[in-house]
Amino acid sequence: GFVENLVIRHSGSGGVGRAVVIASNGIVGLRNVEFSDSRGNSALLHVEGEAFGQNCVYLADVDFANNSSNAALVWIGPGLRNSVSQPWCWFQRGRFTSNTAIGTIFRYSADERYFPARELEFRGNMASSLIYNAAAGFSETTTLEFCNALFVGNRGEIRSDAAGHTLFRNCTFYGNASNLAAAGTSRISLRNSIVWDDNLAITQVFAGIVRADYTDINSPYSGVGEGNMNTNPLFADAACGDFRLLRVSPCIDAGETNAEYANEPE
Repeated sequence: GFVENLVIRHSGSGGVGRAVVIASNGIVGLRNVEFSDSRGNSALLHVEGEAFGQNCVYLADVDFANNSSNAALVWIGPGLRNSVSQPWCWFQRGRFTSNTAIGTIFRYSADERYFPARELEFRGNMASSLIYNAAAGFSETTTLEFCNALFVGNRGEIRSDAAGHTLFRNCTFYGNASNLAAAGTSRISLRNSIVWDDNLAITQVFAGIVRADYTDINSPYSGVGEGNMNTNPLFADAACGDFRLLRVSPCIDAGETNAEYANEPE
């Protein structure tokens, strides 16, 4: 069933324990839920499935503000039933604001599965890793995908490890102090995105690959890709947090010609 219209505050009493654990063998969802001012030694939200179960988990309008964790703030674990053609599990519309974690803000370890995270905002968070993809299986259909996401003013590495694939599609990065790192045999892909971020270092460790295509990127980048540029995107008012593009922005109509625009933000 669904849990809706709930505020979870000051959970993890004494600095221990998890706030919410979803171990699904059915259809479970959180909608319009807020986690705020909570502390814990484990994840505030831990999602995983049971082996060979149905494992359908939906997260919509779930926000995290002013929380801290000694592990991961959100942990998407193994056992989920998902594919590109049948995305049974997803996270849509969520805000991560001013959270801290010794470990990771958003950890993903659902091996060999596709997980879409759409319309998420990460603002002013601080952690060792902002996003950590530790999935063990890689292909174009086993991907952690962020679509129409915003990353502003965060401190913490964005990292794919093991053989995980992290895809950023139609995303914007601005004012972050961190690394964008692909390690092991993992991959990070940037498509139709804006990386206007002087302090975002892009690194490839061992056989890891970072690839940008049709992306406006001013961070030092010499990797493979096509259709990229390094031109001021002309945000409406970045200083006040408005990252819409002005009508004269060079990024308008500069994306992939075969891209899907149905869910493109204004």
